[in-house]
Amino acid sequence: MKKLLIILFCFIPLAQYAQTEVSGTVTDADDKSNLPYVNVYVKNSTKGTYTDIKGRFSITIPSGKAILVFSSIGYEKQELVVTKSTTINIALKPLSVALEETIILPGENPADVIMRKVVEKRDEHDPENLETFKYKSYNKFVININKEGLKKAEKDSIDYNDSNAIAQRDAALSKKEKSFEDTLLNEMNLFLMESVTEKKYKKPNKYKEVVLANRVSGLQEAKFTVLNNDLQSFSFYSNYIKVLGKEYLSPITTGNTNKYLFILQDTVEAKGEQAYVIYYQPRKGKNFDGLTGLLYINTQNFAVMKATANVASKKDGTKIQVVQNYQKLNDKVYFPTLFTSDFFFSGIQLAFSDSADGARSYEPLGKSKTMLYSISLDNNFRNRDFDNVELEYAPNATKRDTSFWNENRQEKLTSKDSLTYTIVDSIGEEINLGRRLQLFRILAKGKIPVSFIDIHINDILQFNNFEGIRAGLHLSTNDRLSRRFSVGGYYAYGFKDQHSKYGGDFSLFLNKTKSSFIDMAYSSDVAETGIHTPLQFKETSKERIRNLYISVMDRVERSKAGLGFRLLRYTTVYGGVERVNKKVTTAYRYGDGLQQYYKFSNALVSFRWAPGEKLVEFFDGYRAKERPSSFELFATITKGFKGIDGSQFDFLRTDVMANIKFRVHNAGNSYLRIKAGVVNGDVPYTEGYFGDAGYNDKNIALVTPFAFETMRYNEFFGNEYMGVFHRHDFGSLLLRTEKWKPEILLVNNVYFSRLSNTTKHNFFALSPANKGFFETGIQVNNIFKVNFNGYGLGVFYRYGAYSDANALKNLALKLNLTFVF
Repeated sequence: MKKLLIILFCFIPLAQYAQTEVSGTVTDADDKSNLPYVNVYVKNSTKGTYTDIKGRFSITIPSGKAILVFSSIGYEKQELVVTKSTTINIALKPLSVALEETIILPGENPADVIMRKVVEKRDEHDPENLETFKYKSYNKFVININKEGLKKAEKDSIDYNDSNAIAQRDAALSKKEKSFEDTLLNEMNLFLMESVTEKKYKKPNKYKEVVLANRVSGLQEAKFTVLNNDLQSFSFYSNYIKVLGKEYLSPITTGNTNKYLFILQDTVEAKGEQAYVIYYQPRKGKNFDGLTGLLYINTQNFAVMKATANVASKKDGTKIQVVQNYQKLNDKVYFPTLFTSDFFFSGIQLAFSDSADGARSYEPLGKSKTMLYSISLDNNFRNRDFDNVELEYAPNATKRDTSFWNENRQEKLTSKDSLTYTIVDSIGEEINLGRRLQLFRILAKGKIPVSFIDIHINDILQFNNFEGIRAGLHLSTNDRLSRRFSVGGYYAYGFKDQHSKYGGDFSLFLNKTKSSFIDMAYSSDVAETGIHTPLQFKETSKERIRNLYISVMDRVERSKAGLGFRLLRYTTVYGGVERVNKKVTTAYRYGDGLQQYYKFSNALVSFRWAPGEKLVEFFDGYRAKERPSSFELFATITKGFKGIDGSQFDFLRTDVMANIKFRVHNAGNSYLRIKAGVVNGDVPYTEGYFGDAGYNDKNIALVTPFAFETMRYNEFFGNEYMGVFHRHDFGSLLLRTEKWKPEILLVNNVYFSRLSNTTKHNFFALSPANKGFFETGIQVNNIFKVNFNGYGLGVFYRYGAYSDANALKNLALKLNLTFVF
C-alpha cells in the first residue's frame, strides 16, 4: 500500500505538468480591438483552437514548454513560447494590404478551388442525405454577466482601460462583505436551462424529436426549452443557415465564390487528419444576408470538419457566434456532434449602484452548448414512426429525478450551475415566476388564463366602420378544467350600430393535438356581406387590419354542429350542418317579393391540405412549424336545401384558396394567394362575392395584405370570381447601408368576377369586374424605427379597364406598421 501511494504521489505532479492551461485575448495592435477567429495552435502538434468573437481563447498545451502560433488573415503571424499556465494578451500587427487585395495571386485563388470541391461533394457529406440516423442530445443554455462588458458610468471615476485600476477596485470589493452583485459576477449564472432529447430521422425530411427531460431555473414545470435547432441549423450543408431564427446564405452553396470571399488561411492537423482553414466573408459590393467565419475542410475528401459563423450588428453592438464540430463516425460520414452558440447583447444593460463605487452596468452573455451522443446511423425506421408532430414533450419531462440527469448529462454541472438552480429556484418560488411566465402564454395564445377560464384578448375591444367601437367579453374553459373538451361563450356590443351580439360553443377533442373534434355552436352576430373565406383558414393579425374598414354587414343568426378530423398526415376534414338566418342592413332587396330576411339550411364539407407541415408542442398546445417554403390548399363546399325547416334557397357554393410561399435564391421570398369561388342557384347578394377591398378614405389608411389596396368596398360583385395576390419581399437586399436597412416589397394583384343573373337584385348597384381589375405597388417597411415598432409606406396604383381618367385617383398611399425584434 505504501509503495502504491508513493507511485500515485509521483504521478500527481506529472499529471499537473501535462495539463498546462493557457488563456488570453488577441487584439489588433493598431486600434486595440478584439480579434475573432484567430487560429491559436501548438506548433508541430495537433492541438489547436480559435478566438471567439470577443477575441478570447483557452488552450491546454501538452507539455510544460510549447510554442503557440497565432495567425489570422490580414495580420502578421506571431509565435510565443509558453512554459507554464498563464494568461497572455497578444497584439497582432495588420498587414499593409487590404483584405480583398490578398487574393490577387498568380492564377486562381486556391481557396475558391477548394470551396468548389466542397460544393461538388456537398451531397455526399450532407448528414441529411443519410438514409436514417438517431441520437440523443444534451442541451445547456446559460445566461450570465459578461464581466468584460463592464461599462463606465458617469459617477464612476475608474479608468477601465487601466488594468491596475481594475485590480485595485476588485481588491477593495473583496474586502467587503460579499454582495449579491459579487455573487452574480463570480459564483452563479443569471439563468440556466437544460434538456435531454431523443431525435430520429428518415430520409427525406422526416423528423421526430421527443424532449425526455427539461429543467429551467426558477420554474418547476415549464414546457419551454432552447434546443440547438432554435439557435442554428443542423449542418452547414443547407443552402441557408439559421442563426437565432434568421436565415443567412450558406458559404457552402452553389455559386458561393461569387458571393463570398474565401481565403486559405492555414493548414492544420485535427484528429489525425489534415484540414484547410479557410476564412470567409461577404464580398464587397454584394448585398445579401451573409456570415463571416472559418471553415475547416478535410484535405483528402473535402468534408467539413469544423465550421464557425459570426453575425454582428454595428448599430446595437449585438454579436452572435455559432460553432459546429463534426466527428468522423466511419470511413465516410462526418456527423455534427457538438454545437456551441455565444450571444452578446450590448443593447441590454444590467445596472448596479452603491455609494462606494458609483454606478456599474454589465452586458448579459448567452451561451448554448448541444452535445450529441448515442448516435446510430443504421436504423429500421418505418414511415408510420413519423407523424406530423415533429417535436413533443415526454409526459414526465419536467419531473425527471437526479439519477436520470446524472446519466444523461454529457458534462457535469459546475458550482456556478448548482448555485444558480438553488438561488433562482428559491427566487422563482418566492415571486411565483411560473405565474409570471403566463405572459408568454398570453402572447402566444391570445388568451388570459384565470384559473380554468381563458379570457380572449382580441374580443375585448375592436373597431370597424359598421359597428364602430365593439366592446365585449369572450370566455372559454382551458386544459386546467379538461383537455378533452372546451365550453365557451361571448357577449359584445357595437356602439355605432347599437346592437348586442352573443354566442356560445362546445368542443369535444378526440386526440392530443385537438385536430379531431366534435363541435356545436350558436351565435347572433354580424358578418361582412358577400365575403366567403374557406373554413379552417385563420387570418393573421396583419390581414385583420382590413376588417377595420368594413362598412356593410349582415345580421346573422347561426346554429351549427360538425365533426373535424385528420384524414391523412397532411389533410384535415370538417363536415357539418347549419341553420342560418340573415338580415341585410342596406337598401338591398331580393326577388319579386323584395325580401330583407333570408333563411338557409345548409350542409357543408371543408378540406385543408398542407403537405410537409410539421407541428411542435408549444406551452400547452401545438403550432405549425415555420417553413421557408410551404403550400396550403383550402376548399369548402356548401349545399343549401330548400324547404327544410323553412329554408328558402337551393344552391351549391364552392370556395377554394391556395397559399404558396417560396424562396427565390438570393432574391428574397415570394407569397402567392389564389382565391376563387362560384355559387350556382338563385340566391341573394349575401351568398355571392364582393371583392376583398382594402381601400379606405374614412380613417387612417393602412396597408392591407392580401386585399386589393385600391379597390373600394362593395365596388365589384359576382356569382363567380377569382383573385390573385402576389407579394415579393426583397428584405433589405435592394437597399442597405450601415445604419439603414429598409425592407422593400413588390405587390401585384388581379381580380375577375362575373354576374350571370341581375334581375332579382334590387336597390343596390352590383358591378362585375369581367374585364379584370389590376393593381401594382411598392411597399417600403422599416423606413424608421421607434423601440420595437417599424414604420413604412406603401404606394399602390390601379390600372386597366377600371382605372380612373384622373391618374391621381388611381393612387393609394398607405402607412405600414411592423414589429421589429
